[in-house]
Amino acid sequence: WLGALNEVDLEFILTKRKSFKTDAKEELAKFKEEREMDEKRVEERREKIQEQVKAARENRSVIFNPRTGKMEEVEKEGFKLPF
Repeated sequence: WLGALNEVDLEFILTKRKSFKTDAKEELAKFKEEREMDEKRVEERREKIQEQVKAARENRSVIFNPRTGKMEEVEKEGFKLPF
């Protein structure tokens, strides 16, 4: 049946086969780029939350004392946990 095909038909079949491979490579590259952007966004969000937690720990004015079961004021200087 290959002998029955002319040159144009053969080239069409070959370009069609090659197009699948190139399309797959392009889709993979796009997927990797999107995944990288998502990971970067998640990492930035994680860093932002960690900075907020750190700032909250440094600036807190009351802390829970498990011995008394109450919230107690914390002195800014010489801060020590009551437990």
